[in-house]
Amino acid sequence: MPRFAAALLVILNAACGAAAPPEDPSVSYADGVRLVKTAEPQWPAGEGWRISPKAALVIGVDEGLEAEMFTYPSSASRLPDGRIIVPDNTGEIRYFSEDGQHLLTAGRSGPGPCEFGQIGEAYSASDGSVVAMDYSGMRAELFDASGGCLGSLSLQFDGFRYNADLVGRLANGDLIILSDTSEQFRTLDAEGWIRSTLLRLPTSGSGPISLVEVPFIEGRQERLRFASRGSATAKGDRIYYTTGESYEIHVYDPDGVLIQSMSRSEAPSAVTAAVIEAFVAKARANIRARGEQAVGDLSRLDNEKFAPSFPAYRRLKVADDGSVWAQRHDGLADTLPYVYDWRDASSLFEQPAVRTWDVYATDGAWLGPVTIPSNRWLNSVDSRTVLLGGEDELGIARVWVHELIKP
Repeated sequence: MPRFAAALLVILNAACGAAAPPEDPSVSYADGVRLVKTAEPQWPAGEGWRISPKAALVIGVDEGLEAEMFTYPSSASRLPDGRIIVPDNTGEIRYFSEDGQHLLTAGRSGPGPCEFGQIGEAYSASDGSVVAMDYSGMRAELFDASGGCLGSLSLQFDGFRYNADLVGRLANGDLIILSDTSEQFRTLDAEGWIRSTLLRLPTSGSGPISLVEVPFIEGRQERLRFASRGSATAKGDRIYYTTGESYEIHVYDPDGVLIQSMSRSEAPSAVTAAVIEAFVAKARANIRARGEQAVGDLSRLDNEKFAPSFPAYRRLKVADDGSVWAQRHDGLADTLPYVYDWRDASSLFEQPAVRTWDVYATDGAWLGPVTIPSNRWLNSVDSRTVLLGGEDELGIARVWVHELIKP
């Protein structure tokens, strides 16, 4: 739109009492990569997406069928045919109908093929097959569309001791893995980032294909408090990665070629002197509450170094329609106890009422934010629903299926 026409439209809107339309995203190209930067949400005011206040379906019970009682679901997602899969900490992947009826259970606890010592998130392909990672065995366990065992794929390659994480799956079934080598094989770039590698692993067992080096998920060689942690995922024929240092997401094709970068213009929140003071006071109280065995952590606290800003994004999800969802970091509210205890892993600071996810269109434009209750975990998004996980007020693990409202 010509500048004079845009200015005239703003004047006419103001005269009529209407809100000015959002500024269009800035689009440019560099070395064939599409760069999209958005200054303000593209959804008109009051017309953004939101999740229904009440869940349309709840899966999980406190007593009843064993298959409907969860210990700790690691994720929940919808298969192409509408069924819902829920990997549980028992080592089982439980399949439910669209209306929440248990259909079948695949996998079990154990060290063998299609068994789990520590189950991770599950991902599906276009044919309905499912894969989930066994972190204790560093393997990917594969199941067909009916839950039948297809075998295991090792995620330890070429004799290297990789710390691998299964982060997504392409439509053709290939696995996407974010892999770090053990410390003796790490390399640093000019900015001090530890380099890691995005790998594509065909389920044929032909071995991993190295796609692209990215900053390591745990940040820089010099460990800084509040330093960003990268996040990656994959969907369809695209791979997504963010360093977490800025509101920027990189999009790669299946061969690791960068094709698009999308971002918000805003910068992450600064780590100010007041923030550091508040953190140190809470951390010191946390250490002392742990007793004599934690006293040594006081000296570690005194030598802490801090990042200049909080991370931007924590996690990435991709919906079936190709929209990209990125969870904003909540600053001090996302700070774990200084002396970590899995039995009490709550934040040192008060939690916000909601968590905010930024939604990007397939063309890279930032559409706007969607909020979910802070006591729920966003597991997956499809074209019409959002699947949340967590515990209810009685401590019962459940999966909530909310409608995705698109005005």
